[in-house]
Amino acid sequence: MFLKMCTLIGLAIVLACTPKAGVPDESISKTKAWVKDMRGLDGCTFLLITDKKKKLLPANIDRLKFIFKDGQRVEIKYRHQKDAGGTCMAEDEIIEVLSIKELKNNTLTKPAKKECVQIMDPVNAAWSKEILIKENPYRMWRYSYQDGFAYYFMAKTRNLLYDCQGNFMCEDKPNARTCVDNITELTEGKVLWTRDE
Repeated sequence: MFLKMCTLIGLAIVLACTPKAGVPDESISKTKAWVKDMRGLDGCTFLLITDKKKKLLPANIDRLKFIFKDGQRVEIKYRHQKDAGGTCMAEDEIIEVLSIKELKNNTLTKPAKKECVQIMDPVNAAWSKEILIKENPYRMWRYSYQDGFAYYFMAKTRNLLYDCQGNFMCEDKPNARTCVDNITELTEGKVLWTRDE
């Protein structure tokens, strides 16, 4: 009787731990994305930008037998990495790529690069005006960056760095300036705007 009971309990445990056939694993997703070279930012490699503009950072990029190039169109199958930490700080999510393939002869085309916007006052561009409303910065710096500019907004709660197209690059704590200090491509910093108290 005891042996029969142990067998039944063991069978119940095995059945409870066995994945049900036909039930999808919610931690695994599949999507198409563009490869973006982010090696200009400290601690970054390549990001995978989905069509919904979500920035995915492959945690296992060094182990993948795939040559990443800026502007590639790819299809990936990946596992969500909950509570994963990284050093890039530009991603929306860190993932583990399970499979990746380049899409050739794809009917979709890479979005055209927006024109680099040179602003002297944050009120003059829609994206920087939004930062004024949300973050209430007291100072804006402009830096030369790659083929354009980057804008560094200093606020009481945090500092934010954006490229000249309004794309978020990184953030740091007030008075820290680690974003600016860690990106060697930022040069010729100049204060363009200061809020009147």
